[in-house]
Amino acid sequence: MAKRRGSRASGVEGSLCVEKCVASLEDSLSRAIEYLSQRVHDLEQKDDEAQKRFDELERSNKDILTAVNRNAENFNKLERHSRKNNFRVVGVNRTEGEDCVQRVKDEVLSKLPDGKEIQIQNAHRDGRGVRGHPPHILVRCVSFPDKLIVMKNWRRCLAEENFFIVDDLTRQDLTEKKARSAEVKALYARGTKLRFSAGKWRDTHGKPHPFEETTF
Repeated sequence: MAKRRGSRASGVEGSLCVEKCVASLEDSLSRAIEYLSQRVHDLEQKDDEAQKRFDELERSNKDILTAVNRNAENFNKLERHSRKNNFRVVGVNRTEGEDCVQRVKDEVLSKLPDGKEIQIQNAHRDGRGVRGHPPHILVRCVSFPDKLIVMKNWRRCLAEENFFIVDDLTRQDLTEKKARSAEVKALYARGTKLRFSAGKWRDTHGKPHPFEETTF
């Protein structure tokens, strides 16, 4: 009997020990899960904060880029305005001790309608020339209407000459003009005539031509 009682007592103590161990494990596991849940929550919160900061930086960068582009466009407009009375004579050979103003009058303006009435403020060689060609003669007229007379008549009146006239474009406008030159030639071959003015290729009514989007 005594042995049976001892055996039952040992069994009870063993069961209690197992229950305590299980309870301890459950408590530890519960604390671990709670800790991990808190860590996940903290990490998610930090991730949300980091995403918010990233979004703010992205918006700020877009605002800065917009401002830079706007300022660049405004600067280009100012530069374009400062050049509006200018044109360039391309292909005239340089001579020793030349007077560019007098050469433009003699070789260009004298052959245009009312050319003698066109007033030149100044004229000079611009740059060093490219690939063995002489530098352009940069000409500034006193008034914009005088410049228009040159630009409208030079092709017809100077057709036999070995030089030609171009507008004095800003670097940005010149890039835009060259980027579309192949398309403009193709359009001309199909009967659509465009001219480059104020930074855009325009139709005969002055409206910008709607080119298809192309990656250059």
